[in-house]
Amino acid sequence: MFRRRFLSSFVALGLLPASLASAYIPDNWEAEYEWDPEKSTSGPVLIVVDLDDQQALVFRNGVEIGKTPVSTGKPGHRTPTGIFQILNKDADHHSSTYNNASMPFSERLTWSGIALHAGGLPGYPSSHGCVHLPYSFAKKLFEVTHKGTTVVITQKGHPPHQGTEPAAALLGLEEKAIEDGELDELDDSVMWKPELSRLGSVTMFISGKHEKVEIFRGGVLIGSAPLKLNDPSIELPTAVMLMLEDKVESAPEKDGKKTASSAVLVNPEPPATHWATLSTSGKKDASNLAAKIKANLVMPLGFAQRIHQLAGPGMLVVTTPEEMTVDTRIDEDFHVVSAGKPKAPDASKQ
Repeated sequence: MFRRRFLSSFVALGLLPASLASAYIPDNWEAEYEWDPEKSTSGPVLIVVDLDDQQALVFRNGVEIGKTPVSTGKPGHRTPTGIFQILNKDADHHSSTYNNASMPFSERLTWSGIALHAGGLPGYPSSHGCVHLPYSFAKKLFEVTHKGTTVVITQKGHPPHQGTEPAAALLGLEEKAIEDGELDELDDSVMWKPELSRLGSVTMFISGKHEKVEIFRGGVLIGSAPLKLNDPSIELPTAVMLMLEDKVESAPEKDGKKTASSAVLVNPEPPATHWATLSTSGKKDASNLAAKIKANLVMPLGFAQRIHQLAGPGMLVVTTPEEMTVDTRIDEDFHVVSAGKPKAPDASKQ
């Protein structure tokens, strides 16, 4: 590490190209990991960080493509748990807080400074709150993520359940909810302004405490509506549901080779029915989570119809019993960060 700081000082004086200094990688910035992107070549990416086991899992379209050891926050600098979306990316980031420390392939999760990035891996939690990854793994991960990619940090992580449960129908998103192209009218309790953000990933936040659903596109609030809990005594679970691309199956082979007519066959099931569902409570089985949530929620049909029109691969549904503040979607115990910049420009701090 001394050598890295020594080289960085020459960069600061303009005596050494940054590319040459960054070529030096400390020994403890590498570790054995698994990386198999060919297992799933397209679709939304989901990253799950397991604090107890000090590892991260990477899924693309519900299929695990990567697994790596990590180092997370040490005592006094804990890594927050919750559901995040990547806010910005910087391949050559340097900290403005910790002596210009190099944080290659940084992917910011909070505006206060929590990020995924290459860093030291001593085999135990040692960071100031960030999630340290092996250098070469961080580089590979950087290439498959984007602003808005979902990152779940939990004490005990499990692979998401992949299936066709009615997660899309969670709030009435079934195709049958729209008849003859007619949409139900919205009353004064509903806000719907999709023109505020026409591009970007769609995220639905559902708060049991507020009995409210909010829709963001590209990190901008474009809609909100009240919810009714059929049984308020049943706490809304903390869960993540990510809409996947339609599955594809390999074309039949003849004499060990794929047929020339097509490379893949599209699964004949209806579109937008595949979801990855994950509980952040440490429960491994999330197979019936969506159905349980749906059974306890009622929302305005007209609002559900409009959400259905926005739904597509990459759409994220987040449920929580906690409240979510308008500006940052963060409180002390549960963190959900949208991809919008904060009002105060403090994004340079790390």
